[in-house]
Order: sequence, then structure tokens, then C-alpha cells
Amino acid sequence: MAIAYNFGVKLSMGQMSDKGAVTRVELCEAVHAALGLPKTECSKLVDTVLGKMCHALSEGEDVKLSGFGTFLLRDKAERTGRNPKNGDAVSIAPRRVMTFRACQTMRGRVTGAASTRTRAERGHEVSGSPA
Repeated sequence: MAIAYNFGVKLSMGQMSDKGAVTRVELCEAVHAALGLPKTECSKLVDTVLGKMCHALSEGEDVKLSGFGTFLLRDKAERTGRNPKNGDAVSIAPRRVMTFRACQTMRGRVTGAASTRTRAERGHEVSGSPA
């Protein structure tokens, strides 16, 4: 059973830092700016949402965020792999993995944003090689 959340509030992420990752504090600040709630309430709100997502995933449920994407759990069967150092066959135990699948809207936003950034901004080396 998937849990769907649609918050109905557009958060402006334009004020985010250039560290390469959005932090919990930045999410709280964005909620504060959008809703005008006290920062302590915004922190509780973000923690509650993230906690609910973690709990749902730990219970084996998928988490679907409308307009963003879906966090999916997938069970992988046991398989045989290879040790890269010596080529010996190694048994890889069955495990559960979490994957994220972005919705079409988010994919469009990300690929559109990526195409406007330079190679250096994306972390690629620009020395001497053509783009």
C-alpha cells in the first residue's frame, strides 16, 4: 500500500545554499518563509513528515509524493557475483533496497536544469577536453 502526500504549498527553494545538497535546516527555513510559522514549529513539521516517511518505508510501504516522486522498496534475490580482485564467484545474500523514481514533472525540471548548468557546476573536469 502506497502512502500519497500532496502538500498543496509551493516552497521556494531559490534561497538554498550552493553546497550541493538541501539540508533539513534549509527545508525548515523554506517552510517558515512559505507559511510564516515559527521556526520551531517548522522544524517539528519537517521532522514529522520525514519521520512518517521513514516509518512507512520501515513497515514495507512505498511513499509517493505527488509532483515529486516515489520511494520504492524492492526485494533482491540471492545471486552470484564476482570478486573484482581475483574473479572468484561470491554469493550475494538476498536484501531489500530502497529506490527513488522521480515523477515525470520532476524529471523534466531536473533535466532542464542540468542542461543549463555548465560542466564545472555539475562537478565535471573542464580542463582541455571539449564539452
